[in-house]
Amino acid sequence: MVDGDNNNVYLHVGFGRTSSTTLQTQIFPQIANFRKNCKFLTVKSKIIKKDIKLVKDRRLIYKSLIDNVKTGEELILSDESLLGEHQKIDSISDKDINTNNDFPWPVNSFPWCPTTYVESFKKNSKIFNKNTNIIITIRKPSSWLRSVFVKCSNVAPSEFFVSRKDENVPNTFLITEFNLNKLINLYKKNFNNVFVIKF
Repeated sequence: MVDGDNNNVYLHVGFGRTSSTTLQTQIFPQIANFRKNCKFLTVKSKIIKKDIKLVKDRRLIYKSLIDNVKTGEELILSDESLLGEHQKIDSISDKDINTNNDFPWPVNSFPWCPTTYVESFKKNSKIFNKNTNIIITIRKPSSWLRSVFVKCSNVAPSEFFVSRKDENVPNTFLITEFNLNKLINLYKKNFNNVFVIKF
Protein backbone atom coordinates (compact mmCIF):
# COMPACT_ATOMS: atom_id res chain seq x y z
CA MET A 1 0.00 0.00 0.00
CA VAL A 2 1.21 3.49 -0.81
CA ASP A 3 2.17 5.26 2.41
CA GLY A 4 -0.63 7.52 3.62
CA ASP A 5 -3.32 5.90 1.45
CA ASN A 6 -5.67 3.99 3.76
CA ASN A 7 -8.93 5.02 2.13
CA ASN A 8 -9.76 1.34 1.62
CA VAL A 9 -9.24 0.38 5.25
CA TYR A 10 -12.14 0.49 7.74
CA LEU A 11 -11.23 0.24 11.41
CA HIS A 12 -13.97 -0.39 13.96
CA VAL A 13 -12.51 0.73 17.29
CA GLY A 14 -15.52 0.33 19.60
CA PHE A 15 -17.42 0.70 21.77
CA GLY A 16 -18.21 -2.76 22.93
CA ARG A 17 -21.75 -3.31 24.26
CA THR A 18 -23.09 -1.58 21.14
CA SER A 19 -24.06 -4.72 19.24
CA SER A 20 -20.41 -5.20 18.26
CA THR A 21 -20.82 -9.00 18.30
CA THR A 22 -23.61 -8.71 15.73
CA LEU A 23 -21.43 -6.44 13.62
CA GLN A 24 -18.54 -8.90 13.82
CA THR A 25 -20.51 -12.08 13.16
CA GLN A 26 -23.18 -10.87 10.74
CA ILE A 27 -22.90 -7.33 9.36
CA PHE A 28 -19.19 -6.90 8.58
CA PRO A 29 -18.78 -10.42 7.09
CA GLN A 30 -21.78 -9.81 4.82
CA ILE A 31 -20.35 -6.48 3.66
CA ALA A 32 -17.01 -8.16 2.95
CA ASN A 33 -18.76 -10.92 0.96
CA PHE A 34 -20.80 -8.41 -0.99
CA ARG A 35 -17.89 -6.20 -1.98
CA LYS A 36 -15.20 -7.29 -4.40
CA ASN A 37 -11.73 -8.00 -2.95
CA CYS A 38 -12.80 -7.11 0.60
CA LYS A 39 -11.59 -8.96 3.68
CA PHE A 40 -12.99 -8.77 7.19
CA LEU A 41 -10.94 -9.60 10.29
CA THR A 42 -11.62 -9.34 14.00
CA VAL A 43 -9.48 -9.88 17.07
CA LYS A 44 -10.87 -13.42 17.17
CA SER A 45 -9.75 -14.27 13.62
CA LYS A 46 -7.17 -17.06 13.49
CA ILE A 47 -4.62 -14.97 11.62
CA ILE A 48 -4.66 -12.44 14.47
CA LYS A 49 -5.10 -14.77 17.46
CA LYS A 50 -2.01 -16.80 16.58
CA ASP A 51 0.25 -13.74 16.88
CA ILE A 52 -1.51 -11.69 19.52
CA LYS A 53 0.59 -12.98 22.42
CA LEU A 54 3.80 -12.23 20.53
CA VAL A 55 3.32 -8.46 20.47
CA LYS A 56 2.91 -5.90 23.22
CA ASP A 57 0.27 -3.98 21.28
CA ARG A 58 -2.16 -5.75 18.94
CA ARG A 59 -2.25 -2.59 16.83
CA LEU A 60 1.09 -3.68 15.40
CA ILE A 61 -0.58 -6.77 13.96
CA TYR A 62 -3.31 -4.62 12.43
CA LYS A 63 -0.72 -2.22 11.00
CA SER A 64 1.09 -5.11 9.34
CA LEU A 65 -2.17 -6.32 7.80
CA ILE A 66 -3.00 -2.83 6.59
CA ASP A 67 0.44 -2.39 5.05
CA ASN A 68 -0.15 -5.53 2.99
CA VAL A 69 -3.44 -4.37 1.51
CA LYS A 70 -2.93 -3.97 -2.23
CA THR A 71 -4.46 -1.45 -4.59
CA GLY A 72 -8.03 -2.47 -5.35
CA GLU A 73 -8.42 -4.41 -2.10
CA GLU A 74 -10.40 -3.43 0.97
CA LEU A 75 -9.96 -4.40 4.61
CA ILE A 76 -12.40 -4.16 7.51
CA LEU A 77 -10.90 -4.61 10.99
CA SER A 78 -12.94 -4.76 14.18
CA ASP A 79 -11.59 -4.60 17.74
CA GLU A 80 -13.77 -2.84 20.31
CA SER A 81 -10.92 -2.64 22.80
CA LEU A 82 -9.09 -0.03 20.68
CA LEU A 83 -11.28 2.79 21.96
CA GLY A 84 -10.38 2.29 25.62
CA GLU A 85 -7.22 0.71 26.94
CA HIS A 86 -7.39 -1.72 29.80
CA GLN A 87 -5.16 -0.65 32.65
CA LYS A 88 -3.81 -3.62 34.49
CA ILE A 89 -3.22 -3.19 38.21
CA ASP A 90 0.33 -4.36 38.88
CA SER A 91 -0.44 -5.43 42.42
CA ILE A 92 -2.62 -8.24 41.10
CA SER A 93 -0.88 -11.34 39.82
CA ASP A 94 -1.04 -12.41 36.17
CA LYS A 95 -2.54 -15.70 37.30
CA ASP A 96 -5.63 -13.77 38.37
CA ILE A 97 -6.19 -12.45 34.87
CA ASN A 98 -9.23 -13.98 33.27
CA THR A 99 -10.97 -13.14 30.02
CA ASN A 100 -13.87 -14.65 28.14
CA ASN A 101 -14.66 -14.82 24.45
CA ASP A 102 -16.54 -11.54 24.17
CA PHE A 103 -14.73 -9.38 26.70
CA PRO A 104 -11.16 -8.41 25.88
CA TRP A 105 -9.90 -7.25 29.27
CA PRO A 106 -8.60 -8.80 32.46
CA VAL A 107 -10.90 -8.59 35.45
CA ASN A 108 -8.34 -6.40 37.22
CA SER A 109 -8.77 -3.49 34.86
CA PHE A 110 -10.78 -0.37 34.06
CA PRO A 111 -13.11 -1.38 31.18
CA TRP A 112 -13.82 1.44 28.73
CA CYS A 113 -13.12 3.94 31.50
CA PRO A 114 -12.90 7.52 30.17
CA THR A 115 -9.46 7.89 31.76
CA THR A 116 -8.17 5.53 29.06
CA TYR A 117 -9.69 7.25 26.00
CA VAL A 118 -6.93 9.77 25.33
CA GLU A 119 -4.16 7.21 25.70
CA SER A 120 -5.97 4.90 23.29
CA PHE A 121 -6.48 7.77 20.86
CA LYS A 122 -2.78 8.64 20.94
CA LYS A 123 -1.80 5.05 20.20
CA ASN A 124 -4.36 4.78 17.41
CA SER A 125 -3.20 8.06 15.88
CA LYS A 126 0.43 7.02 16.04
CA ILE A 127 -0.07 3.65 14.32
CA PHE A 128 -2.97 4.32 11.92
CA ASN A 129 -2.67 7.19 9.47
CA LYS A 130 -5.25 9.92 9.02
CA ASN A 131 -6.83 8.34 5.92
CA THR A 132 -7.90 5.24 7.84
CA ASN A 133 -11.70 5.13 7.98
CA ILE A 134 -12.63 5.03 11.66
CA ILE A 135 -15.91 3.43 12.76
CA ILE A 136 -17.23 4.25 16.23
CA THR A 137 -20.38 2.52 17.44
CA ILE A 138 -22.44 4.06 20.22
CA ARG A 139 -25.81 3.68 21.89
CA LYS A 140 -27.96 5.75 24.21
CA PRO A 141 -25.57 6.60 27.07
CA SER A 142 -27.92 5.48 29.86
CA SER A 143 -28.47 2.11 28.15
CA TRP A 144 -24.78 1.69 27.36
CA LEU A 145 -23.65 2.51 30.89
CA ARG A 146 -26.20 0.07 32.27
CA SER A 147 -24.91 -2.63 29.93
CA VAL A 148 -21.27 -1.98 30.85
CA PHE A 149 -22.17 -2.13 34.52
CA VAL A 150 -24.02 -5.44 34.17
CA LYS A 151 -21.18 -6.95 32.16
CA CYS A 152 -18.22 -5.66 34.12
CA SER A 153 -19.21 -5.12 37.72
CA ASN A 154 -19.98 -7.28 40.72
CA VAL A 155 -20.33 -4.32 43.08
CA ALA A 156 -22.99 -1.69 43.65
CA PRO A 157 -23.39 1.06 41.02
CA SER A 158 -22.11 3.63 43.53
CA GLU A 159 -18.86 1.65 43.78
CA PHE A 160 -18.50 1.08 40.03
CA PHE A 161 -19.37 4.57 38.77
CA VAL A 162 -16.98 6.86 40.61
CA SER A 163 -16.12 10.54 40.54
CA ARG A 164 -12.49 9.97 41.41
CA LYS A 165 -10.29 7.17 40.10
CA ASP A 166 -8.38 5.02 42.60
CA GLU A 167 -5.46 3.19 40.91
CA ASN A 168 -5.71 0.41 43.49
CA VAL A 169 -9.37 -0.36 42.88
CA PRO A 170 -10.11 -2.32 39.68
CA ASN A 171 -13.24 -2.32 37.56
CA THR A 172 -14.35 1.24 38.13
CA PHE A 173 -15.72 3.76 35.66
CA LEU A 174 -14.96 7.47 36.05
CA ILE A 175 -18.43 8.71 35.20
CA THR A 176 -17.58 12.42 35.57
CA GLU A 177 -15.20 12.19 32.59
CA PHE A 178 -17.59 10.37 30.25
CA ASN A 179 -18.29 12.60 27.22
CA LEU A 180 -19.13 10.99 23.87
CA ASN A 181 -19.03 14.24 21.89
CA LYS A 182 -15.58 15.06 23.18
CA LEU A 183 -14.31 11.62 22.27
CA ILE A 184 -15.81 11.66 18.76
CA ASN A 185 -14.47 15.15 18.08
CA LEU A 186 -11.04 14.01 19.19
CA TYR A 187 -11.02 11.39 16.43
CA LYS A 188 -12.50 13.76 13.86
CA LYS A 189 -9.60 16.16 14.40
CA ASN A 190 -7.03 13.50 13.54
CA PHE A 191 -8.76 11.21 11.03
CA ASN A 192 -10.30 12.37 7.77
CA ASN A 193 -13.25 9.98 7.89
CA VAL A 194 -14.97 9.08 11.15
CA PHE A 195 -18.25 7.19 10.91
CA VAL A 196 -20.45 7.13 14.01
CA ILE A 197 -23.04 4.35 14.07
CA LYS A 198 -25.80 4.46 16.67
CA PHE A 199 -27.09 1.13 17.94
